[in-house]
Amino acid sequence: MAVRTAAGTVLLALTFIIVFITPPWVFPLVISLISAVAVYEVLHSTGFVKSKRLIAYSVIMALLIPVWAFLDRVPEIAIAGVFIFVFLLFINCLTEPRDSALGVICGVFFSATVIPLFLSSLVDLYFLENGRFFASIPIIAAYSSDVFAYLVGGLFGKRKLCPDISPNKTIAGSIGGLILTPIILLLFGLVLQQVFNFRVNYLGLILYGIAGSFAGQIGDLSLSYVKRHFKIKDFGKIIPGHGGVLDRFDSMLFVAPMVELMIILFPAIPSI
Repeated sequence: MAVRTAAGTVLLALTFIIVFITPPWVFPLVISLISAVAVYEVLHSTGFVKSKRLIAYSVIMALLIPVWAFLDRVPEIAIAGVFIFVFLLFINCLTEPRDSALGVICGVFFSATVIPLFLSSLVDLYFLENGRFFASIPIIAAYSSDVFAYLVGGLFGKRKLCPDISPNKTIAGSIGGLILTPIILLLFGLVLQQVFNFRVNYLGLILYGIAGSFAGQIGDLSLSYVKRHFKIKDFGKIIPGHGGVLDRFDSMLFVAPMVELMIILFPAIPSI
């Protein structure tokens, strides 16, 4: 528990250093690296893919997608990259049929594109005007939802949420995350208004908090389902007390695109 808490605190502090202090090019690079490691973890740890070549193609693809999100003025490069990736996958399917059945190819394509594409929502938010604050919203929502679900579930949780998928998650913890995450975002909005003189739509932040917590819990359960299906505990061991990169960022996979969509439809702080 102490190791998990310490590692989580360090990760959160490092995240906000990257968001607010480092040069702008660092953020998409970090998302690119996280995506690549996450894709490697899910393909390697599950044993779903035996071909090292397919894993290598997938890692390269995961590295490139957040970069393409950063270079959104050149969509032709992204189209060409996806075409080459699919082309190589099916060449592998034709030349090494034992290692790359159609189901494997579909799973590889899904993993190597969806994971970095969803995480690239953070890059899209970051490069809006006032984007450092926008990119902070899904980060705060995902982290707050995880923490409050864990704390409230530990104190009051009796009924399990999805016992066959994630035995430690409770209905009380889920409700706690849904209720308390918007409060943290309201406090964030108050700081934006009082310190940075932003015009803040607090109703929008409440909606971000509820939707972000809900999406984060679905993301967490979805990746837990994958782990149960392949009978593994964690995707990796790189983060003490947490497991792999994907174990730590599973909720973010769903929170980031959900919050990006809501910000586009209902901006709570000025973006232009």
